[in-house]
Amino acid sequence: MRLRWIPGIRKPKIILRKPKLQLPSEIPTGLLLQITIIFIFTIYVGLLFDIVKEPLPLGSQYGIPVLIYESLDSQFIIEGIVAGMLMFVGFIGFVVIFYSTRYFYEPTYARTLLLIGVIAVIAAYFGLLYMMIPKLP
Repeated sequence: MRLRWIPGIRKPKIILRKPKLQLPSEIPTGLLLQITIIFIFTIYVGLLFDIVKEPLPLGSQYGIPVLIYESLDSQFIIEGIVAGMLMFVGFIGFVVIFYSTRYFYEPTYARTLLLIGVIAVIAAYFGLLYMMIPKLP
């Protein structure tokens, strides 16, 4: 005869086991990729350059806001962030171009991805070129 807690309800059959906690044997690939991309992005933005040179955080000359510092060997913090974002857009464009090759048998989707990738790469190139024009003598 089984014991009952409350009339009509039986005691549940639960087996409690001690949890096994251990560190993973290797680093997950996704985490390693994210750490690498963040590290590369901080290098592109010029974080080390900003730490060493101690630039002005925002750009203004005579009260007029300026995005790009006119000297080639200096930069504003915001300028580095914008340049890093543009380089990241170009990188994503190349990734999308590569990804479009997987859809060889779906030509309309492959062409769409290829067009998006090419537009991203061209936009990043001309954006960076536009940022470099005031710096060049």
